[in-house]
Amino acid sequence: METSNIQFGLIAAMAVGLGFSLASSDAVGYPAGASVSAGENPVWSAGGLVYGTAADVVTVPAGRDLVITDVALTGPYITGTEQTVLRLDGGEVLAHYEVPGIRNSSGGAIIHSMESGIRVPAGATLTIKAHTGAGVGYTLSGYFAQP
Repeated sequence: METSNIQFGLIAAMAVGLGFSLASSDAVGYPAGASVSAGENPVWSAGGLVYGTAADVVTVPAGRDLVITDVALTGPYITGTEQTVLRLDGGEVLAHYEVPGIRNSSGGAIIHSMESGIRVPAGATLTIKAHTGAGVGYTLSGYFAQP
C-alpha cells in the first residue's frame, strides 16, 4: 500500500499540532498566602526601644496600606508588666499588650504572629507607647498592600 503526498502532509501536520499542544508553558509561582501587589517591594519592618512616651514608628505612604503581621515585644527589667499600645496618630488604638517584665517567671517577651494582621491605612502614622519609663523593645513587621 502506497502513501500519497496528501496523507503524508496530513500526518506531518497532525504531528506538529500534537507537539505544540503538549509543549510545556512557562511556570508561574505565587506565594502560598494571599497575593500582594503594591508595585514595589511590599515587605516592611521596624524596631526600637520606647520609654514611657509615644514614638512614631512609620507614616504609611499615600496609596498603600500597611498590614502588620508580626509583633515582638521584649519586656523591661522589672517584675511587673509594661502596658504597650499601638495606635494611629488620630488616637485610634490598634493593639494593646501587657508585656511581662524580664524578672517575671513568665519570661519577658511577647511574640505574636497573625494571619490577617493589623491594618494601618494609607497616610496614617503608627505610634507605639509604653506607659511607664521602664522601656519596651519592639520589632514590627508586615507588608504594604493596595488599599
